[in-house]
Amino acid sequence: LERQIRRADRTDDRQQVRLETDEPAVQVVTIHKAKGLEYAFVWCPFLWQKGDHTIRNRRLPDFVFRDLAHDPHPRLEIGIDDRAPSRQRAHGLKVYADQSERLRAFYVALTRAKHQVTLYGGAFYDLPESPLGYILLSNVSAHDADSLKREADLLARNLQRKDDQTLLELLGTRLPREHVSVAMATLGDPGARFRAETIDPATLATRAWPPSRRLDVEWRRTSFSGLVQEAAGVPASAHAATSAGDEEIAQAASDEDRPVEVDLFMPASPDRDVVLADLPSGRAIGNCIHRILELADFTDPSTLPALVAAELSHYAVDLAHAPALVAALAAVLATPLDASGLRLDELPAEHRLPELAFVFPVAGGYEPKDLAVTHHALIKTFRNFGNPALESWLRRFETTPFSRVRGFLSGSLDLTFRSPRDGRWYILDWKSNHLGRAVSDYAPAALRDAMDHHHYHLQYHLYAVALCRYLAQRLPGFSIARDFGGAFYLFLRGMHPEHPPGTGIFFDRPDPNLLTELDGLLRGHGDPTRRQLDLLR
Repeated sequence: LERQIRRADRTDDRQQVRLETDEPAVQVVTIHKAKGLEYAFVWCPFLWQKGDHTIRNRRLPDFVFRDLAHDPHPRLEIGIDDRAPSRQRAHGLKVYADQSERLRAFYVALTRAKHQVTLYGGAFYDLPESPLGYILLSNVSAHDADSLKREADLLARNLQRKDDQTLLELLGTRLPREHVSVAMATLGDPGARFRAETIDPATLATRAWPPSRRLDVEWRRTSFSGLVQEAAGVPASAHAATSAGDEEIAQAASDEDRPVEVDLFMPASPDRDVVLADLPSGRAIGNCIHRILELADFTDPSTLPALVAAELSHYAVDLAHAPALVAALAAVLATPLDASGLRLDELPAEHRLPELAFVFPVAGGYEPKDLAVTHHALIKTFRNFGNPALESWLRRFETTPFSRVRGFLSGSLDLTFRSPRDGRWYILDWKSNHLGRAVSDYAPAALRDAMDHHHYHLQYHLYAVALCRYLAQRLPGFSIARDFGGAFYLFLRGMHPEHPPGTGIFFDRPDPNLLTELDGLLRGHGDPTRRQLDLLR
């Protein structure tokens, strides 16, 4: 508990205290926090406020601005004479940039609701310079700071002659009645204050824990991400999975080590090596790409533009990134994955199982047994088969132990597919990791470093056991050696048919005997069913 308190992170959703489910609860969030999320109903009470909080006819405070026409870097404007043309121009650029950003946030706010969004406004002092006033009342599109100021001044003069009722009638003529309802809202008495009812506090007493009962601290539902995070120092209780979807969300968060420093709305720079060099990194982008590839028709790349545009809008990512993302994903589908020339655009829908979720018992599951999977036993199982390609990862994994595990292991396979070339079943994992801008940053040696660093070797071995258990139940006579092909990890930013073979593509085919031993280890030594896969080799 002390270690978790010391490492508390207010930005980590997994460390927040939540109700059993807070889905139906009212959530108060910022627009920035709401990016990529969806709510049944949304209320936006403050979109009538302006972005620039300076007061007219008062001296301007010093400020930071960008003059993109001459220098893209931020500048600090320090001046005494507010009437100086250079200071006036700099302030206009700042106001224009602030309003542009607030208009983008306005779009995000309006597109978060599934059923209804409610906005509040009125003939307020700030309305002419707010995104709400600009969208609802402006008759022209401002293309620079001067035109934005002229339009704001014109709106301010017009609003001086209007009250709320007149404004209500004006909006009724400008908005489509079949989609928008406009009404006057009467606010309550601002002097009324909530007063809690006085209740006599109840006397609380803790129950005594019987000495004869042993607290089972090993049983839990966990996942690959949970094991890795615990190995990194996060206690097991902080990342217990509640669904296979939790595993997917946690994995999307862990794929990127570095913080997101690129603004989601910044356009791409002209200097790049790989197509997606300028695509921002982070959870929203990773989830967006995963969703696109889950829904995409691999055999018809012409459907990608509409799908990409829809998902970028849903995740509140600037559509300026759409052309590059469409081109990159089309290249991914057309890139040969192995020496046989297998490509994703050869896979029809009936050969693919996207987002295959699983949950299986570990060391007995619900059964009360003195069994557990240990870090030492897992490493020993891998070492027994002496795969030199895994040695560098095993040395790293040895230094990051996790506590004994008993209960259930859950996860979600990004894609499971059956190859039309050899008839085998494969695991495929999409990776949006930003390893660099150059093609060489996604060469096989660089990918192995990433696989070692993120412990992805453990992930695909666990997922392979899950897939083989699933196929053994579905396919009569299933054999690991004959029917399981291996695991692909595709680092999407580095893949292209014109790049050297293997760029952005990691592949391994685990030893069938190793998978059988891992299956037995996860079931629990001494379990009469631990050799179930032994018959399938």
